[in-house]
Amino acid sequence: MAQCVQSVQEFIQDTFVPMVAVLCSEAADGSTRKNNLSFAELVRPFCRLTSEVHMRDPNNQSHVIKNLRISVTSIVTQPPQQTTIRKLLSEVVSASQPAEGLVANVITAGDYDLNISATTPWFEAYREYFFQSMPPSDHEFLHHYLACMLVVSSRDSDPMEQFFKLSQEQHRIQHSSDYSYPKWFIPNTLKYYVLLHDVSEGGEERAETVYEEMKHKYGTQVCYLLKFNSRMPSSGADEQIPDPWSQYLNRNNLQNQEICDGFVPPASKSKECVIGVELDGLDNSINDGIPNNFKSHPFQGSAKSRELDGPNQAKPVEAVNTMMKQNSSGARGLSLTLTDHDRIRQFIQEFTFRGLLPHIEKTIRQLNDQLVSRKGLSRTLFTATKKWFSGSKVPEKTINELKNASSLLYPPEAPELQIRKMADLCFLVQHYDLAYNCYHTAKKDFLNDQAMLYAAGALVSA
Repeated sequence: MAQCVQSVQEFIQDTFVPMVAVLCSEAADGSTRKNNLSFAELVRPFCRLTSEVHMRDPNNQSHVIKNLRISVTSIVTQPPQQTTIRKLLSEVVSASQPAEGLVANVITAGDYDLNISATTPWFEAYREYFFQSMPPSDHEFLHHYLACMLVVSSRDSDPMEQFFKLSQEQHRIQHSSDYSYPKWFIPNTLKYYVLLHDVSEGGEERAETVYEEMKHKYGTQVCYLLKFNSRMPSSGADEQIPDPWSQYLNRNNLQNQEICDGFVPPASKSKECVIGVELDGLDNSINDGIPNNFKSHPFQGSAKSRELDGPNQAKPVEAVNTMMKQNSSGARGLSLTLTDHDRIRQFIQEFTFRGLLPHIEKTIRQLNDQLVSRKGLSRTLFTATKKWFSGSKVPEKTINELKNASSLLYPPEAPELQIRKMADLCFLVQHYDLAYNCYHTAKKDFLNDQAMLYAAGALVSA
């Protein structure tokens, strides 16, 4: 049997990770573009923690997280065309065929000798991008955003005003009925305020002043001053700086940077721009732009996301491919030094240790407390009422009733969904024992309600 590069555990830990959104001001995006990278691409090689992390579960027991990776991607509110995704998967398989001349396993079947490759890189590549192309759904939360980084440049005329506008824009995207994509884990999304300072342009005192104002207004736990672009134009051209982005952005031509213009909020442009889609590496960035309108795909989403007309219409495949080929050329990170690499790595660690993980730990505790206080009472009343009116035996449902139950939708605050959220959140931080128990509890609740889609999702995850 062919061997995979990753073990099952490594694959799960790389595929199902906490997702973090990014909103940038126009000036901040311009600073990162000096390196031929968006902000999400800039931090991508540094998104795996190099040390163990400890957090507390609802029983106040210490839980160890190893090799945690987070997915940082730009917010996308419009999906690409279905043909783009199909072409992506086809290209991924074509570009991942085993090299010729490799030693193959020979299996004799009757009069035939079958040469079976010892590895199947095409399958691993297809599997990776298939999971990335799964659109977020309402019955599971593994691909929902847990936090949002608001990134502003110290060159902005009024950085604090820009933070306010980005915060308002994120709130509008999450809570407005105009947007069904992307999806968010909980209503109270963690907002992390990042001030980008371009060292090559000076003005460090102003950056420090703005940073102090940020900490005073938002708190030290959710603010960070990231200094970068320290490499001066006078630096020697022969100086060799590592390129950690190539392994993430150059696996094939279809994964290079954005296929459309990146998101710039109306706050920094006089006219709303078309929100782009990243297909830029190993992360779940493709998940940012996966259509909810697969007519022939098993993961079919809502029809609302298909309303792509006028300026928000997705770009055709030919234009997408042209832009990708253009973006595939050009060196990356030319304005960065090794010190900048360390600063970005430290930034991701600080964000995870002081921002994201405390937020996840707090959310798990809140969900657990809600389930203890609300679910127990509601279930008790429901069971007692059911026994009072219909006896102890629950009548079997007809086929038509089961069909109606398959389309059952729970409100966001339903206790059944809260326990599913808790299960997914525990799964993302590698607390598999607690996640397993929550999945099975959720499955039983969904089956009791004959909510088959929800029950099937919980069963698959368990």
